[in-house]
Amino acid sequence: MNEYGIVIPKGVAKFRQAVVEKLESEQAKLTPLSQEMFWKLMEEFVALEKQLAYDQEKLEALATTHPECQRLLTIPGVGP
Repeated sequence: MNEYGIVIPKGVAKFRQAVVEKLESEQAKLTPLSQEMFWKLMEEFVALEKQLAYDQEKLEALATTHPECQRLLTIPGVGP
């Protein structure tokens, strides 16, 4: 997107907030192919975030039910 003069802030939270707005507001700067590619990448990003949230939920469930995991969780700095 930088090649088209579109700057997105660094960081996942800032990216998540700005990317859709930027893609819609800067549409005139983008070619049809680049628009398609950027939206596809955005869909992949959303799907990846959903998969990571699902995996995190499963790890947390395992960590709270498995005795060895519960023991490891007592160590400072160790999480699910």
